Amino acid sequence: MTPYETKFGTYQKLITVDESYWAYIPNPLPPSQDFDVKGIHPLLEEATAALKHLDEVCLSLPDINALWDICILKEALMSSKIEGIKPSWEDVLLYGEDEETDNFIEGVKEVACNIEALKHGLKRIKGGFPISSRLLCEVHKILLSNRHGYRLCPGEFRRSQNWIGGPRPSQAVYVPPPPAQVAECMSDLEKFIYKEDAMPALIKAALAHVQFEMIHPFLDGNGRVGRMLINLILNANGLTKSSVLYLSSYFLRYQRQYYAHLEGVQLTGDWEGWIKYFLEGIIQTAEHASETAQDFHNLFEKDVKAIKAAKIRGKSTTAIYEYLKHRPVASLNQIVKGIKSSRQTIINGLRNLERLGIVKKSKVPGLGMVFVYKEHAALLNNL
Repeated sequence: MTPYETKFGTYQKLITVDESYWAYIPNPLPPSQDFDVKGIHPLLEEATAALKHLDEVCLSLPDINALWDICILKEALMSSKIEGIKPSWEDVLLYGEDEETDNFIEGVKEVACNIEALKHGLKRIKGGFPISSRLLCEVHKILLSNRHGYRLCPGEFRRSQNWIGGPRPSQAVYVPPPPAQVAECMSDLEKFIYKEDAMPALIKAALAHVQFEMIHPFLDGNGRVGRMLINLILNANGLTKSSVLYLSSYFLRYQRQYYAHLEGVQLTGDWEGWIKYFLEGIIQTAEHASETAQDFHNLFEKDVKAIKAAKIRGKSTTAIYEYLKHRPVASLNQIVKGIKSSRQTIINGLRNLERLGIVKKSKVPGLGMVFVYKEHAALLNNL
């Protein structure tokens, strides 16, 4: 069957033994149609300024790494929730690394793998590795490294047809390119991302995300990898040098509009509507992240002063506190393993933090004693 072309892509009819259906192959970026620059430019300036301010706030913090971990946790959780994976952050921190107990908490391993995949991608970018099919396959392999993922070809582009919605391609809401076209589509996307031109990185990130979603190069995990791609592009272009943007929180809050805009690009070529939605999300998320960063800074500063004022002997209490800044809920076994000190020394240090009102403890079946950095947890719950 001869393909038919639209302004925005090509529909190719595929025929199998059981059915026939149309797969969509998007045109290479950039889009051929012009945008209303006047309508986009004010949002672009505001979004760029919001990201610059966020980076300035983060750079002023004495412990950027703690905030980095918080933002990555938030992004991984929200991106997973968009896909219907909904464990709490407490469960992810308590069970995410535990091969024996994570089966009891649905989705925990998936979010833990999402965190590791995003960390890996950002580390590679910081090391100078280019955003490429190879990097996205590395990220995808980590994302699907839980024991249920191997049938979905982790780290490899799909070799069979996938689709979105419906029990089969002929009844689907959307059918992405045939597997034989995936490598070429991804090669075109790579070239667009790294082409040196006057296009602002924020616009490039917005366009690349949608293009990736339309290509849908993997059998599973496309949405999560596609949202990671945004952070990778922002970081590679110096827009988030010392921060991670949890933009998935915005996508989740306005999920209906998120999918409507993705569909609008494919059906009508409404790139402008998507870009405006995207930039508004950047502004809202960056402004919220700046406020959050300051809240955590104020908390850490207050509690460090309280620990110093208590004149506690030994360094274990401070070491435990630093550990809990990055992992605000942890079992006693996790803390002992993380700090590499004797069990009794850790217990003594935790008692000091309890007396100062910084930490509270509880008993969790199967885990024993669990310790929570109270005000840190409250801030995370409000994120």
